[in-house]
Amino acid sequence: MKVAIVVKEYRRHGGISRVMYEVGLRLAKLGYQVHIFCSKWEDVGNTQIIFHKVPILEFSFLNKIGLYKINKFFKGLSFLLTSKFYVNYKEFDIVVVNGDSLARFDIRVAHSCHKAWLKIAKKEIKGSVDWIMKNLNPHHWRIILTEKLNYKKENYKKIVAVSYGVKKEIIQYYNTLAEDIVVIPNGIDLEEFNPKNRSLYFEEVRKEYNIPLDYFVLLFVGYEFRRKGLEFAIKAVEKLKNEKIKLIVVGDDNKKPYERLAENLGVLDKIIFVGQQKEVNKFYAASDLFVFPTIYEAFGLVIIEAMASGLPVIVSKNAGV
Repeated sequence: MKVAIVVKEYRRHGGISRVMYEVGLRLAKLGYQVHIFCSKWEDVGNTQIIFHKVPILEFSFLNKIGLYKINKFFKGLSFLLTSKFYVNYKEFDIVVVNGDSLARFDIRVAHSCHKAWLKIAKKEIKGSVDWIMKNLNPHHWRIILTEKLNYKKENYKKIVAVSYGVKKEIIQYYNTLAEDIVVIPNGIDLEEFNPKNRSLYFEEVRKEYNIPLDYFVLLFVGYEFRRKGLEFAIKAVEKLKNEKIKLIVVGDDNKKPYERLAENLGVLDKIIFVGQQKEVNKFYAASDLFVFPTIYEAFGLVIIEAMASGLPVIVSKNAGV
């Protein structure tokens, strides 16, 4: 059987990209011929997985001058349109689409409901300049329009929601029939994320980042710092008034405003930004508590990674699990 998976990026880190990376691998191991349509990927060395490059418009120089949101808009829009012409629906037994694509499909995986998230986000900043900018930002309206098209009855055979919360939001905002949506929570690799890693990586990671072994280490993992609540985690560190504490921040985003916040609170020396990491499991192993005070999350994959690694977790009520 030939299965096509349409996803912007196929790699071991990230949210959606990581989930579909695991799905593709497991389908291939079951004997399916898997075709991945994406703009970037990590080769997995499996001949059952065939990659098809979907070209996108990318203006990397915009990131360097602080206009990364404009670059993000063009990347998303171009993938949305070009993927439609690169996927020949008739060649495959099943076509699975993830988000930004107008390609014809059988199954649409709903990793979130953008309309629901936008409502929450605008409520947080109502009346501010940011509120005005969010209303005018074409990136949000492009995603909402795509959702509206994808969730029309004639455009899908089945919708897979990653949580019951997402299912509820799709029904609420797009009047989709409940029986058309099946909930399949995301899974993780228990060989990669497990408590045994602590004996392997605890000292290694702490030594690399000059963290004493007797310090209490909080861990935050996420690439959208604002949405995922890094501000609240940093403020919590200040309130703890504990000299033997560190907060490790794993993820790729603009850290400057959070460094300023930490400096103003007098805890900059307690915050360690490590950027994007391919082996996140090592950081779970080196930490004592996982914190994730997110404003909105459809399904907090990092939460179950932390729990599988043996960490206690503190998360917000909006964490999606």
